[in-house]
Amino acid sequence: EEKGGHYIILLDASGSMFGEKIYEAKKAILFVLYKILYNNDKASLIVFNDKIIFSCKDIENIEDVAEKIFEIFPNGSTDLALALSEAQKMLKGKDHILIITDALPTHGREPVKQTIGMVKRIRNQDCTISVIGIKLNKNGEEIAKNIVKIGGGRLFIVKDLKQLSKFVIMDYLLSK
Repeated sequence: EEKGGHYIILLDASGSMFGEKIYEAKKAILFVLYKILYNNDKASLIVFNDKIIFSCKDIENIEDVAEKIFEIFPNGSTDLALALSEAQKMLKGKDHILIITDALPTHGREPVKQTIGMVKRIRNQDCTISVIGIKLNKNGEEIAKNIVKIGGGRLFIVKDLKQLSKFVIMDYLLSK
């Protein structure tokens, strides 16, 4: 009998996330992972740019991923469809995906279309998808709104990076 839900975090580590954005995102992720594990829920993490940098399914303890998280160095472009496809392989029922990104999908032939296609497939597997958008431009905000509308999740727009941890925790608590 599975206890609790399964919370999958997708972290965009493309070049534009360099600096304070990735620093605050790393802090927020470690903070929420601690809370998730403390609550006996399941957590997985996928870090991506135009490829999967690393993915950890069913994290047992923070130490397993802390070092990997600290070593993330943002570069490359953003293939959100690829990250969602990786997340889809981890679904087990009672899942929720949180995407942390500062941009729209830029990698692939039709990145937006591919991303929305993946969102629909995942939503059909009874999984919800939220987005935390860091300083998104108008176009990025439109895509994010579309993702959460189809994905049945929430959209948080981060204007002040200090709010990032708060939004990540809020999304986790609301997804339970």
